Amino acid sequence: MAYVGYDSRLRPPSGAARSRPARVKLAWGRLAAVAASLMAWIGIIAAARAIF
Repeated sequence: MAYVGYDSRLRPPSGAARSRPARVKLAWGRLAAVAASLMAWIGIIAAARAIF
């Protein structure tokens, strides 16, 4: 016996299923960029302190 209420058009679009992993990837990318920027500033400050 078939399920009467099934309608294939009611499935969420494929983009909606992939939006969450994209956000997670973006969050990790931002975190990596912030960490790299922080490490660069620490390196610049350490170099300036070593020179002067």
